[in-house]
Amino acid sequence: MRKLIILISLIIQSNFSHSQYIDSDLRKVFSSVVLIGDSIPKIHVINGKKYDVYLHDKLTNKLIHFKDQSSGSGFLITKGLDDYLITAEHVARNIGANGFIRFRNIKDKNIEIKISDLLPEHAKKLDWVYHPIADVAVLHLGLNQKDSLYKKNIGLSFLNFDEIKSNFSTLDRYGELTVLGFPLNHILSKKNYSPITKNLRPASDIISLNRFDKKHITNEFFLLDDPSISGFSGGLVIETFHHSVEKSGNNYTIKPSILGLVHGTVNGKSGGFAAILPSKYIIEAINMAPSTSGKYTYRYPDGSIWSEVILKNGLHWEVISNFNPNGKPQEKGNLKDGNGSFYSYNEEGTLIYIYMYKKGVLTNIEEIKE
Repeated sequence: MRKLIILISLIIQSNFSHSQYIDSDLRKVFSSVVLIGDSIPKIHVINGKKYDVYLHDKLTNKLIHFKDQSSGSGFLITKGLDDYLITAEHVARNIGANGFIRFRNIKDKNIEIKISDLLPEHAKKLDWVYHPIADVAVLHLGLNQKDSLYKKNIGLSFLNFDEIKSNFSTLDRYGELTVLGFPLNHILSKKNYSPITKNLRPASDIISLNRFDKKHITNEFFLLDDPSISGFSGGLVIETFHHSVEKSGNNYTIKPSILGLVHGTVNGKSGGFAAILPSKYIIEAINMAPSTSGKYTYRYPDGSIWSEVILKNGLHWEVISNFNPNGKPQEKGNLKDGNGSFYSYNEEGTLIYIYMYKKGVLTNIEEIKE
């Protein structure tokens, strides 16, 4: 059975402090932040005209197209049954069929994999979905079609769709935000894919500015009090010390709050500021991307039916059935019209989680103790 939700939340004891949890919590987020790259033809501009650059092989007299590496940052989001790769549009425009991602997985191993290997089996190209006005690109992945061993070996980690802050107009100027990404790619060691973090303070509320890559288009942004660095584009911005905290028994579940995506730097005579696209654009772009709707069947390794659900735009909407390994019905929950509970069992038929939904969005997880 595909894991319904991949949590990046950290469960800690009730006598926690910021110093005890914040680094461990961020390390869960690290595995969902990726370096995105591809080789693209080198272009040289002379008098406003663009020219491809070729190398001349003196021995064979052949011309070889000179290629340079284009790279940026991105992150992984899960929404119900669907998984997505998110980055900036100006990064995605240079990422094609041979594009790759690098990341440190949840097993603390360095992984490099072609993006095309994460797509649905029938996909022949990267079908990026671009926000109509904002610098956001979304790629729908096909991991629900992969076998569980494949996904386990890769060790991908995902942020949850419900951790994206839906709307805000002001920010705490005295609070810190954390930017995560892969700047200075050509300088950093290729043996260590751990993303770089940079803690900054908001320098503005929501303001309107022209995009630096498409100057005729105006977006809403908020500024941070230091310029961005090349390679951070498409990277993640989260609240550092303002996690949502939920108590369950003696444990606390701590979730990050996603506030935005790195666009670039706004420069002036007195210096520069990092320009961040508010998270509402991320939500809008994901909602524009392909998603799973209709009836979906979870199956045991032997192919027998585990559970049947109805999905709406990638979200769990109704639970139809739930069976134990012997094919006998078991408590399924009362999820209907996006509201209610869904009971989740392990392969031995033992109840392990009760998921609670409201309008299709996961609102609470109750872990069942033996």
